[in-house]
Amino acid sequence: MLSGPKSMARTPLFSSMFDLTASARPEFSPKLSGSGVLKLHSTGAQYQRSHFTEDGSQYDDIFVGAAIFRRDPLSCPSLLSNLPKLFFVGESTPESASLSKLNMPSGKVSTQDESIACALARMVKERTGTKVVRIVGSLPDSTFCTDVSITPRRGRATTIQRTVRQLNFVVEAESGQLYLDQEGQTDAVWVTEKEASNLDTLQEVRAVIRDAFGWAAREHRLNNLELERPYQAML
Repeated sequence: MLSGPKSMARTPLFSSMFDLTASARPEFSPKLSGSGVLKLHSTGAQYQRSHFTEDGSQYDDIFVGAAIFRRDPLSCPSLLSNLPKLFFVGESTPESASLSKLNMPSGKVSTQDESIACALARMVKERTGTKVVRIVGSLPDSTFCTDVSITPRRGRATTIQRTVRQLNFVVEAESGQLYLDQEGQTDAVWVTEKEASNLDTLQEVRAVIRDAFGWAAREHRLNNLELERPYQAML
């Protein structure tokens, strides 16, 4: 059974350490697409007004999800240990998109968030205790339904279904310690792509996981090509 300590050391993906700025807004990678940047600059309400479900209705809630990767030290001789690993938490809070399943850190965009980017940074800070240094990639959005229980002052509790749109991104977090918040989250684990296929998680989340590891593989290949070019030019 996969498990992990509730506090784990963080190393950045494919890059050196970065210092945090005083701003609450994380940096954007130059590799982000124009549509990704526009999405990050918009608010949750703006996104809600311009995107609709297949039947033309408005999404009930907008969530953000964060893919946080790490690689073990390159000096390690084991190839397996150098595979990218993705951070997952087990969440059971009412606002959790994963409904007690293992998932990438995710949370609802608040009306108080100045932008999607600010919501993403706030959510990662709340869920993991670390700050987002840079948003480095945009993943496909995901849609799912969640049941919410409502208890009126008088009468029986009723359950309503809400349609949620989750905007997913790859983020680079500061070095330090990832931790679980005090309420709701029950476990934390770093997993490889192969290990992720055995996790207890929702089908919609599995698609996001595939997209995230696909992004990591493409980024790794591009970085290797950039490292090889100076040597090829000398031949």
